[in-house]
Amino acid sequence: MSTSRTRTVLAVVAVVGTLGVGGAAVAANSPAGPVSSSAVSAADTQLAAKLAFNREEERMARDLYRVFSDKYDAALPFSRVVYSEQRHFEAVGRLLTAYGISDPSAGRAPGSYADPTLQSLYNGWKAQGLKSRTEAAKAGVALENRDIADLQKTIASVSQQDLKRVLSRLLAASRNHLAAFTDAADGTYSGAMGAGPAGTHHGSGPGLGGGAAACDGTGAGMGGGPGVMGGRGPGRWRS
Repeated sequence: MSTSRTRTVLAVVAVVGTLGVGGAAVAANSPAGPVSSSAVSAADTQLAAKLAFNREEERMARDLYRVFSDKYDAALPFSRVVYSEQRHFEAVGRLLTAYGISDPSAGRAPGSYADPTLQSLYNGWKAQGLKSRTEAAKAGVALENRDIADLQKTIASVSQQDLKRVLSRLLAASRNHLAAFTDAADGTYSGAMGAGPAGTHHGSGPGLGGGAAACDGTGAGMGGGPGVMGGRGPGRWRS
């Protein structure tokens, strides 16, 4: 190989090793640990867009339920699900870090989203939910149905097992949220969201993920383990 061609190849390798999706710089050692070259190369434009959207969607859910929790004096299930959505938001954030993808939530205030679709959904559901607790629960049903559909699309479209593992656990938790909000909207919510400690709905299942430094893999479960299913039982939940 000629000297000039050798220099060109080395230059290209250097650029690939220091650039992430869309040309964003990726540190050799991120807060989640070293970012491997395979992780960086796997984060193409489509993957970046999907994970960025999932990150903002989880933030929107957290922001919306926090508004409802504040409005209705920490009423259940909103006050519990706010905590869960924060964990979801953090889990997707660790995936962004592991794959060298820029965080679309950085610097944005609660209730503010760059994606016009998410902004419109937030505004509409917030207006609906501020009418009554029952309407807030109905907004939660609509949000969780959309979140479930979006997570399913992302899971079906990626091949990386660490992504599938983490997003599948978020999907399971979102289904539990849907069950709770459905009962709340029907007036049959009992306050039960599993066998976890008071104030959370996390059961004793495995921690969130463990691949590509995406999640810490420790702490309370948020997926398919015991104690995470949305409860259905006696009692009334009034608006």
